[in-house]
Amino acid sequence: MDLSLTTSPSMTMSSQRLSKPPKANVFRMRSEGVSMYPLLHPGDLIEFQKISPLHVKMNDIVLLYLNEKFITHRVIYFTKNQIVTRGDNNPKEDDGVTLEHIIAKAVRFKRKGIWYNMGDIYINQSLVYISEIAQIAHQLQKANIKHVYIKGLIASLKYLNHFPQRIYSDIDLLIHRSDIFLVQELFKKAKYRRLDDYWLSLFSPPKLDRRYEVDYVKKIRGIPVVFDVHLEPVFLMIKMKGMDLLYRDSLRAKLGAHFIQNATSLTVMGTKVPVCSSSDQVLYLLLHIFHNNFTDSIRLHLVDQVVRKTMKPLYWKQFLKTTLQFKLEGYIYPSLVLLRRYYKTPTPPSIITSLQPKGVIKQFVSNYVIRNTNIFRSPTRISGGMMRFALSIFLSPEPLYRKLLILIHPKTLFSVGWLAVKKLQTVILRRKIERSV
Repeated sequence: MDLSLTTSPSMTMSSQRLSKPPKANVFRMRSEGVSMYPLLHPGDLIEFQKISPLHVKMNDIVLLYLNEKFITHRVIYFTKNQIVTRGDNNPKEDDGVTLEHIIAKAVRFKRKGIWYNMGDIYINQSLVYISEIAQIAHQLQKANIKHVYIKGLIASLKYLNHFPQRIYSDIDLLIHRSDIFLVQELFKKAKYRRLDDYWLSLFSPPKLDRRYEVDYVKKIRGIPVVFDVHLEPVFLMIKMKGMDLLYRDSLRAKLGAHFIQNATSLTVMGTKVPVCSSSDQVLYLLLHIFHNNFTDSIRLHLVDQVVRKTMKPLYWKQFLKTTLQFKLEGYIYPSLVLLRRYYKTPTPPSIITSLQPKGVIKQFVSNYVIRNTNIFRSPTRISGGMMRFALSIFLSPEPLYRKLLILIHPKTLFSVGWLAVKKLQTVILRRKIERSV
């Protein structure tokens, strides 16, 4: 997010014209752009306090003075020798940032005449969600509907004992597929409306019993509350047909039942809310990292925190048992190696050895996935989809003949064709824009 400096109530100077940072210990700057949206909006007045680089921490919102330009972004990775920053709304990290580029930390901002501390937005969103979660959990229990929250706010409260330190888009709820119509009525009575996904309407009939997830939304005090209801654990390309050839639908359904059956609980506003057990939480987060092509430093850091705070030898044994039982080792192993590399996560070496793939898959993981993955940079939607499709094939536990069958599956061919058309449209649009400039 580019910024302009407020030097007095009546004077604003463009940051691009400044030759050096301000001298005051506390100063204010006006935000421009949307790189930190939805936390910071264009026009917000941000107050900064100068900070020693030695006091910078993970998740701090910091002011960088880089190439004679002010940028306000979040610290997403931090070690003794390396720091990485990125805008919450940006797909890639900032280039060439060192501790010397950090001059201040954002402490609060002003919007529509009201000052907010940087953490206020997170707290306000979470408090609204907590109230709704408690009410929905009470109604689910009253209807005897088994369920579990599989990540997000509830997991953060359960295992890290604090609210998520960023704005999130939804809360993930896993149920049995057979209960979807009861859940639909429950959310309808609670004044939620269903969000239909355009992609899913293209590739499969928009019927509830054939969906993998359904979103329900309601706006409360200006904050959109979204429940992403999963009918099965989501980690493959659920919007593409034929995935059963790479990972059996029956096995994924059993995995979901396992998460629900082995859930622990967290008391929220007097209501016990089911949340994944420690070993299952780590497992599901690792599957979600695979779902993001292993380019998810935020969730990798979250896994590292959960492991350090909760994982005991007994939990690691359960983690290994579940991973092998549901044939998930190919999806899990790369993330465990990346965790050791970037965060020094204390994963028992025996666990990594037990999950290490063999033969060609081992070479693929070592030479392509681990060596070439940039965990701080998200691919475009199209390239990311293609990459996820390739990873789904190579890391699948199924025999080779089933992997090859998906390449000639009619719905797969249609999906690939659709992606190619969208890619072509993007290229044509970009060229039109370039010619008009």
